[in-house]
Amino acid sequence: MSGSNTGLIERLRDLAADMPRTVTSDALNDAANALSTLKPEGEQISGEAAERRFKLGDRVRKIKGSSWQGVVVGFYSTKLTPVGYNVESEREPGSVQLYPEAALEPVDSGDKTHE
Repeated sequence: MSGSNTGLIERLRDLAADMPRTVTSDALNDAANALSTLKPEGEQISGEAAERRFKLGDRVRKIKGSSWQGVVVGFYSTKLTPVGYNVESEREPGSVQLYPEAALEPVDSGDKTHE
């Protein structure tokens, strides 16, 4: 649990305790419980730290198949893809694709934007 969330978690629990038992107090307790289970950035569900080749803001491109070049804007992890990236297109800002790490390579800072 991130230390910055501790105060928020306690405040949510205090608010829930002071309210009559309603959907709202249940929702506050659910929110506090969800916050208390947050993992630090880059940590997998299993609790093991993910070894990531790329970090937020890195420019990457897809290695094979259709082209996609952009900036790492997030991460994901599944059983089949323990280390995955959310990549926002340089060509179509706002368009994001998900790729496993093995499908990506770094783009040199000197390379021009994908056109």
